[in-house]
Amino acid sequence: MNIKSFLIHAPGNAIAGGCESLHQLGDAINRLGGDASMCYYPHDKSFTKPDKFSRYNIQSSTFKDSLNVVHVFPEIYTKLSQKVSKGTSCIFWLSIDNYYFKKDHFNPFERYKKYYGSLLTARLPIFRMKNMIHLMQSEYAALHFKNKNLKQFYIGDYVYFDELYNDSLIREDKILYNPAKGLHISEKLIENNPDLKFLPLKGYEEGELKNIMRSSKIYIDFGNHPGRDRLPREFVLDGGVLISGLRGSAKNDKDIPLPKRYKLDANKKSFSSNMGDLLRDILNNFQTAQNHMGEYRKIIINDKEKHLEMVKRFISNFKN
Repeated sequence: MNIKSFLIHAPGNAIAGGCESLHQLGDAINRLGGDASMCYYPHDKSFTKPDKFSRYNIQSSTFKDSLNVVHVFPEIYTKLSQKVSKGTSCIFWLSIDNYYFKKDHFNPFERYKKYYGSLLTARLPIFRMKNMIHLMQSEYAALHFKNKNLKQFYIGDYVYFDELYNDSLIREDKILYNPAKGLHISEKLIENNPDLKFLPLKGYEEGELKNIMRSSKIYIDFGNHPGRDRLPREFVLDGGVLISGLRGSAKNDKDIPLPKRYKLDANKKSFSSNMGDLLRDILNNFQTAQNHMGEYRKIIINDKEKHLEMVKRFISNFKN
């Protein structure tokens, strides 16, 4: 069977990290000589490619279904695949936790209610997707589906950059955190370390955010890590030092390959004191800690090339 085109489905006007991964997939297919287009939903409305994604070589198209079309749907809207009766459907697992509504601000009842409610509107249960192809953005996703007898391909994604940042600026003793990620842990650390300067990453434009990240020494992330989040990778790429927990994708050493001293279990009794000691050590010996990020930084730099190789392997599945 000779597949002629790929339709990459994404929510219209959205610019979140998962949407960028979808555009990167389409761009890679086109750079490999394939024919990929974005198909924004809701399909009955008209959208254009967001300016943020103008860097990617992919245009938009309307929905079409034929034997020669491969559809790629994000995991948060798998029900769209029910519109496909002739083509091939793929699910891109950009996260695991978001599919199951495993977020810190949801209690168990809210998660249960939202997940089963979504089965009526947006998501299909896993058993309804057994015959589809599953694309993995993270090792965390691949491990989740390891024994579920699904046809899957690791695709990944990458942090876009024009040129590597020259870390010549003097960084301030600032510790950045995302209020949407493990806030209760960050708040406890702030309370226990009043002498340290913590700064929430909230309410900044993209340019402002980049400048703050490049002038700060540490970024902490004790959130649920539903996939390979972009912000931690961007911070390390630009020369900062990352500290993470052990939840979600942070639990394995493929998605977030940090030296062990920079991954702490927030549930341990010694966490607070160990974290305080680590923060002060990094601030006082930043160059050493920055060097410890070297291997992870190399991996992030090479992710684009690896992504292209993985996409090539995926699309070769549809050639005679």
